Amino acid sequence: MDVLALLSEIWTALRESDLRLFLIAVLFYYFTLLISPIKLKVILWSLGQDVSIKFLYKLSIIAVFVNNLTPMARYGGEPTKIALLKSEGGVPLGIATTAVITEKAMEAIPFFGFLIYAMTVIGLKFSRYVLAVSFLFIVLALFFIIFRRRLLEYALKAWGHRIPGDTLAEYDKALLMIKKKWHYNIVVAILTILSIIFLGLRIAIIAASLGIYLSWAAIAYVTVIYIILGTLGVTPGGVGILDGGLVAAFISMGIPASTSAAIVILDRAITYVSTTIVGLILASHYGGLKLLKTLKESK
Repeated sequence: MDVLALLSEIWTALRESDLRLFLIAVLFYYFTLLISPIKLKVILWSLGQDVSIKFLYKLSIIAVFVNNLTPMARYGGEPTKIALLKSEGGVPLGIATTAVITEKAMEAIPFFGFLIYAMTVIGLKFSRYVLAVSFLFIVLALFFIIFRRRLLEYALKAWGHRIPGDTLAEYDKALLMIKKKWHYNIVVAILTILSIIFLGLRIAIIAASLGIYLSWAAIAYVTVIYIILGTLGVTPGGVGILDGGLVAAFISMGIPASTSAAIVILDRAITYVSTTIVGLILASHYGGLKLLKTLKESK
């Protein structure tokens, strides 16, 4: 297909999209963003730390903003959360690190449950590549569990942290507390399941705004692809990798290339463009460039 013709079709699809459904998707996304700070608050509660949900919500948006501009390998959202929890929230470094890592690690179990569902309703024809990548994630998760202390030391050094003598002790103690307070983990797991479901529903709403009504199987398939590609974090905000992967996923389900691209453009307008703008405003509240200084000095 001619590139200009394809761009024209994409523009036509975007112009004809249902603005009301798009705005609902925007509200839905920012409501879903509230789940992450709630999870983090529950984890911090279990560790004896009381941080306001308002601060944690701002922190989540700032973390997305940082991820949108920088590769995860250096200044990703998680290091930002840890640094600001310590500098602005008054949470000890070891406990802040444990809480943020636990929040991300707790996403694994619900994700694999969702993956099994997706494979069941879609069939191995579409999900064999997803299965291969997911198996790699399982291996990495086991690697993290076995070598979590060494990985923490490496991560802190990579982010420029000078490791205080009590930081690793705080980390180990916090891990033991989380294991003992298993009922908090159940709450976090339920919230994680909700966030995965809401992600799929947001994609469905955006697709509906373009006249495409996805089946539950299609929603499950795209959600799994979305999470896997979003987790890779090789490029800032997953630019290129996430976008191209999602377009390919929609095309593989028989959706026209122009409409597939339009769905991804609308989604990224919400998850990338809007969060970059809102995150920049919130980051400026913490001094803008001072935020980067905080990331260096609190490490």
